[in-house]
Amino acid sequence: MPLAGKSSGAGVMRSHLAPTSDASGERIIGSPAPGVLASASPISTSVTSSDGVKMFDIDEMISRLIEAGYTSKIPKPALKVPEIMAICQAAREIFLSQPTLIELSPPVKIVGDTHGQYQDLLRLFEMCGFPPAANYLFLGDYVDRGKQSLETILLLLCYKIKYPENFFLLRGNHECANVTRVYGFYDECKRRLNIKVWKTFIDVFNTLPIAAIVASKIFCVHGGLSPSLSSMNDIRRIERPTGVPDYGLLNDLLWSDPSDMALDWEDNERGVSYCFGKAVIQQFLAQYDFDLICRAHMVVEDGYEFWNERTLVTVFSAPNYCGEFDNFGAVMSVSEDLLSSLPAVEVHNLHYHFASSTSSALEGCDLVLERGARCLLIGANGAGKSTLLRLLAGKRLCEANILVFGQDVFHSPPCGVTFLGTEWAMNPVVRSDITVSDFLDSVGGFRFSERRDMLLDLLDVDLSWKMHMISDGERRRVQLCMGLMAPWDLLLLDEVTVDLDVQVRCDLLDFLRKESEMRGATIVYATHIFDGIHDFPTHIVHLQMGRTTSPLPLPWPLHLDASTHPDILANLPKSMKETIQSSSSTYSPALLPLALAWLREDRVLREQYEQSRGVKRGRIVSGETKDAKKFFSQYDYYSNYTR
Repeated sequence: MPLAGKSSGAGVMRSHLAPTSDASGERIIGSPAPGVLASASPISTSVTSSDGVKMFDIDEMISRLIEAGYTSKIPKPALKVPEIMAICQAAREIFLSQPTLIELSPPVKIVGDTHGQYQDLLRLFEMCGFPPAANYLFLGDYVDRGKQSLETILLLLCYKIKYPENFFLLRGNHECANVTRVYGFYDECKRRLNIKVWKTFIDVFNTLPIAAIVASKIFCVHGGLSPSLSSMNDIRRIERPTGVPDYGLLNDLLWSDPSDMALDWEDNERGVSYCFGKAVIQQFLAQYDFDLICRAHMVVEDGYEFWNERTLVTVFSAPNYCGEFDNFGAVMSVSEDLLSSLPAVEVHNLHYHFASSTSSALEGCDLVLERGARCLLIGANGAGKSTLLRLLAGKRLCEANILVFGQDVFHSPPCGVTFLGTEWAMNPVVRSDITVSDFLDSVGGFRFSERRDMLLDLLDVDLSWKMHMISDGERRRVQLCMGLMAPWDLLLLDEVTVDLDVQVRCDLLDFLRKESEMRGATIVYATHIFDGIHDFPTHIVHLQMGRTTSPLPLPWPLHLDASTHPDILANLPKSMKETIQSSSSTYSPALLPLALAWLREDRVLREQYEQSRGVKRGRIVSGETKDAKKFFSQYDYYSNYTR
């Protein structure tokens, strides 16, 4: 679920993460529990004013709120006071009609603190899907700190009204009168609207549910645990509406924090509630048969942070928090089959240069891919595609933090990563007098006999072939058969389809697509052959002189019109921007023309860059004779022959 472009701060929203994982990067965390998530049919398209006289269109108000998020300056309130009052009244009634402890079935996306960072909230929806494309559970802290708490809470309440069984909001410690008076929301309401509006929002906050359970296995709350919690019924029995008391169960659920130092309960440095340690977490999980505690409440550098051997995770969704923390934001995703996964690939601001060179091979690369993505790398020769793939495979040492399935590729390399490059065919062993069957057995063909036989048929490979007697294309088929036999989770392909005939290449791409769709396997594919692959990728990335031109991959296929997000339009070739601006309908570019337009612009940019540095490709400087030229001119057989 990647974001497009930079956030309103300096941070970039991170995407799906796995609460728990085994060595393969995945774990089944339970059987689906009956919950309240239903098909996304809206319950209401309008709300009524507090006097019961006027009706307001909820869709129209959502449109105005979203439009307000794409302005460069903080606009006047997108909604009028009567509309806000009607939204608050409708939301309050829905919250009170639902339980204090919500029980949900996946799929659901879990979001941490947003704190009035409205543009980042919109980017989150762009990345994960605007409702009803995805189900959501927010963990609280919607207001304070940020500049647009009003727009943030209003949009969330509108979605709650429109999709009450698919969109859920829990209470955070900032959804409280005393806290909002100090940390900004009170002042924002007073400055932009009036005090009565603030009081109305507080009335809504006092009705918010407190906790949620996902799939009977994940306990979700804003803050943490409480020594006063002896049964889930204790949460269910919290009466609403209610303020937040100074101590006790509700206070702890909103304010407590985990601690690496504590074993049991300790005083909290915040001056409110407690810190709880490993023993408390283990006892809680065992008592209720949970696998994970998911909470927010705390800014963490990567947007998420695991505690106590991955039995607790903190999710924080406000990147570059308050403009002071250089943190990422994160969204946790729990899929329908309860398979939770870290981003398959996660790289931010990657720089790399070879030891023998002062110039960078990669300079400012960003790449975030979800599990199951099929990403096509597009770039000219020398743009850095091969270097990037080798870094993702852990084949080159780099100072940057390159995460594959949440693990550092150098310090704790994950299982299930396969890299296939063209240099394999240059190995002298590959051209020796060895049979194909020996090659396949050397990489465990006997262990994956069923998959091996399927690949032999797919790639039309004969086990009796002698490697020194077959063509380059046939050797490439053998390489692919060897590399794809063991089931992989991330496949990195560097031009390895270049030698294949059309039929084998087409069949191979069909096979890879099925692997991606059926197993959730991820593919990053660099190629210069665009024939027949228009429908293959789910995302595309443009590498330009060692840089990715967008912080996140572009979704493919593209459907563009005048309302397309500016971050996407900014990465398109100039000619296509002009086409979109002059067209009144949706424009969907083909892959080859898009790649060609990008590469033409890249060459112009490269030539301008080289010219600024006094570098020119091609012609030898007049009058300059190279030593090599003097030497080889003596053995110019063509010249001697023509004489």
